[in-house]
Amino acid sequence: MPLLKATDLHPVPKYVTYYCWHIVTIVLAAIAIMFAVAGLKQDSMELAWAATALTAAFCILGLAVPPMKGQKYKNMPQGWLFLPIFLLGVLGGAL
Repeated sequence: MPLLKATDLHPVPKYVTYYCWHIVTIVLAAIAIMFAVAGLKQDSMELAWAATALTAAFCILGLAVPPMKGQKYKNMPQGWLFLPIFLLGVLGGAL
């Protein structure tokens, strides 16, 4: 992993970032599992709504941070990537 090979980063932010990377991986996997279970079990819609709420929060945060920090969306597109997941979650819950 290039992050861990970086020699110009202090160990604390380097390993905290590495740790956060893996937290995000776990959260994204959990969201996918929540949607899958809700799709397979009719009585598990609360999981789909929880996953939709999480993706909405990630979308809002991702769309708010770039302008607040003077960045461009082309460099920080994460918020836009959560938008279709959020919209599909709302659509799936409404049907």
